[in-house]
Amino acid sequence: AYTEASLFTSTYDTYRIYILDWIPQNDGIDLHVKLEIGGSTRTDNYAFHKTRVKSDSSSYNASYSNTDTAGIRVMDTIGNASEEVAFGWFEYYNPSVSNGEHHHISNWNVGMDNAHLQTSGMGGGVCRDSTGILDGFTLEASSGGLGAYNLYAYGLKS
Repeated sequence: AYTEASLFTSTYDTYRIYILDWIPQNDGIDLHVKLEIGGSTRTDNYAFHKTRVKSDSSSYNASYSNTDTAGIRVMDTIGNASEEVAFGWFEYYNPSVSNGEHHHISNWNVGMDNAHLQTSGMGGGVCRDSTGILDGFTLEASSGGLGAYNLYAYGLKS
């Protein structure tokens, strides 16, 4: 896992985190984001919905959960061969605000799955315990280690 526990401040209204050149350690892996609130990683109470389409289908599939402990899914079934690299982003809006509203996470990704099919998707999620100020996040692979990746963070001000 990778944890960034001190990224968010009141300097910016929105933060977007880019995940580039991700090749997970294992094959067919999902990538999840967990929220850091008050210096503590939230380990349950996540809900997400993510639509995706693959190059062998004209229809959308969905991955979703209303009671997840793994976090908010931001990428699905990514392969671990060098040509099965994935790219994507997720973003937080107003992480330094604690007004009783939940912090919703948006995401988008494109890459190759473990069957060597092009896949892309978008979605969003929330931790029902996320009404406090967000300090950061943790990225976790659904199995094995994260493998190779690059992260870039950008802050946006309105």
